[in-house]
Amino acid sequence: MKSKFFFGLVLFVLANRNTALVGGEDSVGKQLQVYYEKGTPPPWGEAIKDLAAENAEKRGAAAKYLASLLDQAQTDELSGKAPWRATIKWGGGGENPARDLRRQIAEELAESQGSSATLAERLREAQATDAGRMGGPKEEAQPAEQIIFLAERVRLLNCFQCEQPGDYALHEVQFGEPCGMARDASWGLGRGTTKVINPYVELVGGSEDIFFDDEKKPYKGMELTVADIPLLAPFLRDDWHILCVSYWRNFAPKRHLETTRPLFASIINDLAKRDVCQTHDMEKLNEAEREKHIEKIVRWAKANENKSEQDLMWETSDEEFKAGKSWDRLTRPLRLIEMKDKRVLPVLQKYLETTTSENDLRSLLNYCHAYDPAAFQAQAKKLAKHKRIDLRLAAGRILFAGGNQVEGRAVFADILENGGPGELEGNALPKLVKTLLKEGSHESKQAARLIFKNK
Repeated sequence: MKSKFFFGLVLFVLANRNTALVGGEDSVGKQLQVYYEKGTPPPWGEAIKDLAAENAEKRGAAAKYLASLLDQAQTDELSGKAPWRATIKWGGGGENPARDLRRQIAEELAESQGSSATLAERLREAQATDAGRMGGPKEEAQPAEQIIFLAERVRLLNCFQCEQPGDYALHEVQFGEPCGMARDASWGLGRGTTKVINPYVELVGGSEDIFFDDEKKPYKGMELTVADIPLLAPFLRDDWHILCVSYWRNFAPKRHLETTRPLFASIINDLAKRDVCQTHDMEKLNEAEREKHIEKIVRWAKANENKSEQDLMWETSDEEFKAGKSWDRLTRPLRLIEMKDKRVLPVLQKYLETTTSENDLRSLLNYCHAYDPAAFQAQAKKLAKHKRIDLRLAAGRILFAGGNQVEGRAVFADILENGGPGELEGNALPKLVKTLLKEGSHESKQAARLIFKNK
């Protein structure tokens, strides 16, 4: 019962962080520091008694003090300001004074006239009183405060793998109670009952479900931009473990316990449209070098915060093009192709002429077809005579869609009459026939019939 009460109290404090007593934050911090160093506890016992006081101001002050105390204690535990200490008990693990303090307050509330519900009620009373004095509702937290608040709590994620092979589901619904895990550290046991926010989803957006089949609209998140990277970069400093386990197969012995740095690096790199974090290099840096690296990321963000997403992607891709990267190593071409960015056209034409890998050529032809088939007619005519049937088919699609139906249809007819189905993807021939029938001309219908001549 007490453990459930403690989890409820933690969730309550997360939800009411901004109601903490602003004027008393310094005092609370000093009281906690004395408690960590000398063991002298803050006067939280009197505050719990004051929750039932007849005077409304006294009740409100007590509620604000407790909320501020609980919030600061949790912040101190997460930041490491409250030190973990070893115990003399065999197998007892470590102790943290900030966590112990919160547990003591939760237990005292559970046994007294107060409770987390009482504390919430007193805070609402205080808010209403403050709003009346100020002539309006309390100002909401600014976006920067919300981003930091959510980022601080990413390390509280508890996610599980839902298929194998695969990875854990970052967007999984989160609960206040431990969800449990199979003895072989594979599947989650679904024991959570009190739903709470998923800080990662609230931060970056998306659907909050394992298979993204919930009926609710996806969360928009904080709609992060490059300008928010300076708020996120400090979270690269420490690489905290989180309760998210992944594996290849549950019968294989290896398990991977995720950490926070790759998660924040992924968010930052996605905003920057480049690998600005370079987390593999960060693992080799000492503390001073890591600080300089984070400062470098912040400087980059401030210098590029006014650039559009499209320009950021182009700059990264252009650097890769000029560095001579092969087609399969490029990181950002697809999105630029979807946007029909005019700067990509000469690059695609160059890669069509210089790429020798047949697998890369097939991928490249498909992208060219999606970008603008009419712009690649000359290259498609050459590749329409290639020895590989899948490349001839991709070239024929470009010719046909780009306005040269005669030559494209000739490529299709040869494949339908003489090509081996084993040389193509399973649905390639049905899609080819569908393309011809959709065009609808007599010549195309005649070409589609050639599939019946293929022995």
